[in-house]
Amino acid sequence: MRILCTFLIMATWTGCSSSKYAPEAGSDDNTPGPDTGDSGQDDTDPVQEVVCPGDHAPITASDLDALTDCTHIEGSLRLAETSLIDLDPLQNLRAIGVDLIIDRNPDLRDLSGLDNLERVGHDVDIRSNDAITELNALNSLEFIGRHVDISNNAQLTRIAGFDALSDLTGDLQVWSNYALAEIHGFQALTTLNYDLDFRWNPELVDLSGFSGAETVGGILYLESNGSLTDLSGLGGIRQIDAGLVIRFLDSLTDLSGFESLLLINGEVEITDNAALCQSVVEAWAEAVTIGLRGSSTLCCNDSSC
Repeated sequence: MRILCTFLIMATWTGCSSSKYAPEAGSDDNTPGPDTGDSGQDDTDPVQEVVCPGDHAPITASDLDALTDCTHIEGSLRLAETSLIDLDPLQNLRAIGVDLIIDRNPDLRDLSGLDNLERVGHDVDIRSNDAITELNALNSLEFIGRHVDISNNAQLTRIAGFDALSDLTGDLQVWSNYALAEIHGFQALTTLNYDLDFRWNPELVDLSGFSGAETVGGILYLESNGSLTDLSGLGGIRQIDAGLVIRFLDSLTDLSGFESLLLINGEVEITDNAALCQSVVEAWAEAVTIGLRGSSTLCCNDSSC
């Protein structure tokens, strides 16, 4: 059964509230309604706003069906340890007031059903979903109030969602996605207010999704991404406010992707990169303004060249 909206006379609380996004034409007796002739207009009813209070944690398909009419969930939507294979009943959902958590759903292959989601008030966590291969359904998401965590998704090969995301307040973490090769989403982000963090993604070769980024407000971490050969996808970054860490990138041969980087207000650690010449690291560091140069660490890279 779909969301039941119950109205109790003189009550101080309702289970759901609904209203039109726009007033209906012709509601005033003196105002003519729309021409019902061949006007070329879409005659379908306007989408109704249905606000669903509280947190929701559907487990089964029937639980998810109960959220079909929701356009706005006031609390969190938690999809964790479910048997769900798709999220199609959530096609009407536009906003989540707190968190979107998608965690340990072994049969969920993609996020279709969230195609119209535009805002999440706090965190977006997509973790340990063994069958998910892509996140394209999140292309309408424009605002996330805190952080994004995409971690431990064993079959995730490509991140191409998040194309509309222009406002992210917290960290962005991409950790331990062992099949992830490409990140093409996030191109609308120019400023990342906190950390930008890529760790333990051994097949990652392409960071071009961040080509629009100019400022990182926290620390930029690049660690244990063994297939990454260059940093060209980060070529637009001009300033990093809290520090830079590059270590255990076994295939990285140069730092040429950082041509625009002029200022790092913090420590720099570039260590243990087997194919990166130590002399290249030292020459690059001399050309960049580093706020805490004295406590930075540049060592243990390839000393044979």
